Amino acid sequence: MKKELKRLPITEQDFIKLMRAIPHRKRNLKIRVAFLLAYHYKLKITQVLNCKQSNLSEPFPSGWKVHFLKELPIKKSSRSLQRWFKQYAKIAKLNSKYTFDSLRLKVTTT
Repeated sequence: MKKELKRLPITEQDFIKLMRAIPHRKRNLKIRVAFLLAYHYKLKITQVLNCKQSNLSEPFPSGWKVHFLKELPIKKSSRSLQRWFKQYAKIAKLNSKYTFDSLRLKVTTT
């Protein structure tokens, strides 16, 4: 019997904690941009990696800076983005069940 994986959507408060866990250094800018793209535009990891400036529509996400466009396309592997997500989620003390795909899932309220 195959174990069914449940994807856990990330809340807005947890996303803010995640973004605050990323140090403000130039080398982390691509990671910050990748997380913002996935969260705001609800993109899969492969779509984030293939995203170009011409693919984006305004309004840009909250916290978006014009110089972020220079970071596109994101030249990282999907696995490295997943690892960075796990590392910063751990630093932010988020639920360990969150994955990079959690960024694109909507939180539904009932």
